[in-house]
Amino acid sequence: DITGAHRMDREILSQLGNPDPNIRRNAVMRIAASDDPRVLTILERIYKNDPDPEIRELALQTGREVHKKSQQRQSLAIYKYRDPQGRFGL
Repeated sequence: DITGAHRMDREILSQLGNPDPNIRRNAVMRIAASDDPRVLTILERIYKNDPDPEIRELALQTGREVHKKSQQRQSLAIYKYRDPQGRFGL
């Protein structure tokens, strides 16, 4: 059972266990399209366990991008909370 797969397509998750590295790489690329921080758990597992070093590196880079997007989104939400009408240019 892979956690952090909120709304993650079961097909993508099954592809992560495929013996063909090209299929696993494509699955990571599809996960990369998500900016949902809950996929970080999946990417971490890939990074730690995939036998292909290129796929592990791809999972690492993808995780960094998803994390960065998540932090940016949180920052914007905080600004909107502090200044909901945009009066102060936050």
